Amino acid sequence: MTEPARARPRIRRGTETRKRYRRITFRVLEDEYLQVEAAASEAGLTLASYTRRRAVPEPATASRRRPSVEVIALVRLQAELNRIGSNIHQLLRHVSFGRLVDSDELHAAFTGYREAIEAIKAMAGPLP
Repeated sequence: MTEPARARPRIRRGTETRKRYRRITFRVLEDEYLQVEAAASEAGLTLASYTRRRAVPEPATASRRRPSVEVIALVRLQAELNRIGSNIHQLLRHVSFGRLVDSDELHAAFTGYREAIEAIKAMAGPLP
């Protein structure tokens, strides 16, 4: 006779592995919320990490940093450059296979590329 199949141990994932599972909720006035949000932003922390740090002097887990505005803008620019690069690559593949490419499409792709490069230069500022 064959043995019955054993169930493999279940691997814990996502929310099942969280150390923080208890919630504390409270209500605040709009101006109080804005004050706390501004303080959290100034500290470079998420709202939850900031309030936890203020309420618990030595939290057991690390605070979660809020990405800076520059990092968020660079990530968006990188995504835009990836999209433009993909479009240019597809157009050049068509050309290499001898297909005709609409000059307006090619012009639009390179214009988008130039605009993204200019945005990066503007963010970086003048070179030293």
